[in-house]
Amino acid sequence: LLLEGVALTSSGRPVLAPEELELKILEKTDLEFTGAKGGGGDVGGLEGRVGDKYTGGVLFLTSHRLIWQDQTSAPQPGLSCVVHLARVIATSAVKNAMFSTRTRRLRIECRGGVVGPDDAGGVITLAFRGGPPDPLLKCLADALQRRAWLSEPHTTRVAASATASASSGHHQHGAPGMGLGDGTGTGATTTSGVEASTAPAYTAARASHAGVGGILLRQRQEAAARQSALGEAFTDMEALMDKAKDMVLLAEHFTRALQKQRQATQGDLGGHAHA
Repeated sequence: LLLEGVALTSSGRPVLAPEELELKILEKTDLEFTGAKGGGGDVGGLEGRVGDKYTGGVLFLTSHRLIWQDQTSAPQPGLSCVVHLARVIATSAVKNAMFSTRTRRLRIECRGGVVGPDDAGGVITLAFRGGPPDPLLKCLADALQRRAWLSEPHTTRVAASATASASSGHHQHGAPGMGLGDGTGTGATTTSGVEASTAPAYTAARASHAGVGGILLRQRQEAAARQSALGEAFTDMEALMDKAKDMVLLAEHFTRALQKQRQATQGDLGGHAHA
């Protein structure tokens, strides 16, 4: 199971695409991998780093992705990686043995062929060693149900779907839901019959918007907003200057009228004095 890397900001936070929303964060989360049937082994992660340990990271849930941030290398990406929600087939809670650790786990089955031809897919298990994962899991279930990536422009979704279908070579079924027990073996598995080919993969081409492209796009949007605000300010200033000119002309008109009135009054007073 191969995963894609993550672009980070200078402060060490994941860079999100313009249409992507951050939902929840959970610290002290491990990634555990199980290979797909027929090969791959119980390893996974970034290409070339599948044998490394992905432990003690921070898990970010967004409307489009699960982002695992490598805390040991921040603000550098290190082993930071991402699971696109569009490639998730099903989820289920992992049942703990009676005398095993109380660490709660969520099993996520992912389709292959998303990162590249060597991506065989498989299972990634989230091991929650920090705070309670329930709020994040609820948001994850909602995000998988909403499938925000389907609201992207039609042409983008068609291209992404075609790429995913060509890479995987077959259709799989199941849109994920989840239940996670209290660590005593009460977890549940839920799936629904949504054809996987209708959920286009949020692939590397699309994920580029979460990197430099996303930053440049936001900068252009901010620059356009500033330009629009400046244009409106200058328009308002010009209108104010026109009003000021009118007020000056009106003041001059009143001044001349007062002067004429004074002159007329002085003339009348002079006539009466001579009389």
